[in-house]
Amino acid sequence: MKKIIITILVVSMLILTACQVTEANDECISLEGTAKDNCYDEANQCSKISSQVLRDLCIVKLAETKKDLEVCNLIVTDKVKGNCHTQIAKLTNNPETCKEIGDQYWKDNCHYYFAINSKDNEFCSVIDNSKQQLECRHELAIVTNDALLCEYLNYVDKEKCIFQIAKTTLNIELCSSLKNTISEGSCILKIAKLSNNEEKCELIKSQMVKTSCEDYFKEN
Repeated sequence: MKKIIITILVVSMLILTACQVTEANDECISLEGTAKDNCYDEANQCSKISSQVLRDLCIVKLAETKKDLEVCNLIVTDKVKGNCHTQIAKLTNNPETCKEIGDQYWKDNCHYYFAINSKDNEFCSVIDNSKQQLECRHELAIVTNDALLCEYLNYVDKEKCIFQIAKTTLNIELCSSLKNTISEGSCILKIAKLSNNEEKCELIKSQMVKTSCEDYFKEN
């Protein structure tokens, strides 16, 4: 009986000592409120943070450091968890991770990232938000100089998209797909200037723009 009591006392003393050592090594324990939470955040001791918002953000940083998707699942807030999944998807270059995101906003952002990063329109097509889907295709068109992607856009954005690609690629044929002679002429004028080719002025149908093109080369 005495041996049992002694054993219990020894174990209790060891536990108490361990707790005291832990507290002694815990530089944050003497702080209070936000200061205490910030201290634990800086120390990556997320589980000790009392504020749910700050604890979730701390876990995001920890997940990014470890590049571990499972760590994200410790997050309570859906939007923050979605952000965490998106960051891990980027860090590990794994678009499949996007499919696991429950929050639609972050799922769309994840697909947007991979659309531009991999130059793949398929990722744009699975974006749920229609406005962001169009933005995705617009940016992808500019990044890849693929004028066919401009066809998805509304009239104004489509014209701007085609004009931009024509200017970047010096492709005069694209200018002819613009809807009016002024826009088409302005497109050819821009390419004529960029390529320093006066002969291209002859292709301009609008007399006003054609004259502007000819005057430009007379002055230069």
